[in-house]
Amino acid sequence: MDGGKWGSSSESFLGGQSVANQNSESPNIQDGKTLQLFKGHSGPVTSIQIYNNFLITGSWDKTIKIWDTTTKELVSDTDAHIDFVKCLLVISSLEILVSGSSDKTIRIWDLRFQSKAPLRLLHVASGHTRPVECLAYDPQREELYSGDSMGRIKIWKLERDEDASTCRITVLGENQRHRTGVNELVSTRDGLWSASTDCTVIFHRHASPEQPVIIKHEHPVKCISLLPVQESDMLLFTGSQEKIHTFDVSTVGHEEVELLGQTEAHSLDINSIGIWYHGSQSTHAYRQQDVTIITSSLDGMLRKWKIDQLLSPQPVPAPSHKPLKQSILTRDEERELEELLESD
Repeated sequence: MDGGKWGSSSESFLGGQSVANQNSESPNIQDGKTLQLFKGHSGPVTSIQIYNNFLITGSWDKTIKIWDTTTKELVSDTDAHIDFVKCLLVISSLEILVSGSSDKTIRIWDLRFQSKAPLRLLHVASGHTRPVECLAYDPQREELYSGDSMGRIKIWKLERDEDASTCRITVLGENQRHRTGVNELVSTRDGLWSASTDCTVIFHRHASPEQPVIIKHEHPVKCISLLPVQESDMLLFTGSQEKIHTFDVSTVGHEEVELLGQTEAHSLDINSIGIWYHGSQSTHAYRQQDVTIITSSLDGMLRKWKIDQLLSPQPVPAPSHKPLKQSILTRDEERELEELLESD
């Protein structure tokens, strides 16, 4: 599952990418009830990936854990980095897992693991000088992209040997169009999208690398998601503070990007936007009525949205549960977070 799309058979959504929870939950999208709870990390869970029937999680406790989603059993536990695990990316075509960390390294792991054994390390790349925040992969170009807290995006050539025993990664170039940290990367056929704390989303076009498209926001942009609709249309969803912004980027690079709507979605910052697809697909596009947008937030809530709601924003409903405590981090975790933010 390169990039993390939900298939038509999915009835649940995995949460836990906020740095405020040591567990990973799988709630039912239809009624919001928790179907499964995976517990085992000793620090906040920062990243989640799905590979076949396995849930892969990365955490501030510096480990990568793999769970069997059928039995809920922990099947692999790896001491992965010497500092926080910040991001994970499954590249299923190469049977590898890529991890990025506050230790400024990118590590490549073999996903052909044996139960109860740690993952086998294939390669360590040390090109970044600041914590690695996000990852993306272009299977056509066989390029890996990594973004760090300084605003640098590195481009890597990623190859796995025929016997699959080793994996080679070499630097192809570097992009520093962002002034501050890169929070998310999304790769498409035509280029790379990046979201940053410098209040911008940038589209780096393969065809015109010296002419990026910059979409400005009033506040830092934490997350983005792209959705192809109709035959040639493309929607961009961005999470900036408590708002979801919806843009028409169908003609990006040729015409002005159009803001279609702004939605006050949560009471605290949005930290991820996912797409749940539950209908028929025409070629490479989706019908709007068959798509649900899922957002998670530091307010501890998951919310689901139809696209029409994001084009015609409505007031945010009051939370249906008791308010969260002022802090859901332990004192040690709060201190770690403060130290991390100061170092970034």
